[in-house]
Amino acid sequence: MLSNVEVDRKQIAEATRLLDESAGLYREIGHVGGLATVTNSLAILAHQQGDYDRAAVLYARSLELFEADSEVSAFTPLLNLSELSLDRGDLRGAAVRAREAVGNAVKTDHPGHIAYAVGLCGRIAAAQGSAEAATRLLAASEALLDETGEARQAGEQAAHERARQHAASQLTDEGFAKAWRAGSQLTPQAAIGHARRVLD
Repeated sequence: MLSNVEVDRKQIAEATRLLDESAGLYREIGHVGGLATVTNSLAILAHQQGDYDRAAVLYARSLELFEADSEVSAFTPLLNLSELSLDRGDLRGAAVRAREAVGNAVKTDHPGHIAYAVGLCGRIAAAQGSAEAATRLLAASEALLDETGEARQAGEQAAHERARQHAASQLTDEGFAKAWRAGSQLTPQAAIGHARRVLD
């Protein structure tokens, strides 16, 4: 029987092959939006495997393609580039891309994107050691996302939970509960305001 690692490697290799084939087809017919989405998916695979250099190149290419197609939003690659910088420990780079992602979410007024952007800023605040701000933003993100009916993917939820636990470890139980309660009551506009202050 193959080990889980071997199975995962085979699945990743197959997924990469299929995505490469799709990219070729989209490129052939000149479908920019489709090529942008597939390129972003290839970047995510590289990111998940820890190949940060390849992920950075593919995310950047995906962003260029999204920006070239006026019919689609560039939010996803902006968010992913920020998360990649965060995983690399580059808080400044994470903040720069997060600022762009927040601006994009506000411009399109997309509720789900706003929730994800606020959550990302909460993770950045946690990494900065700003536990109270992180707690408010993570709580706001959860509340806003609940309103959309969307759910985070497993990897994103795990990162969200790690940031929540890290912030909680730096506050008293009472302080954490108070900050969480305040964050969960923020309007989207107020949450964005808090997020932008973290990024300044």
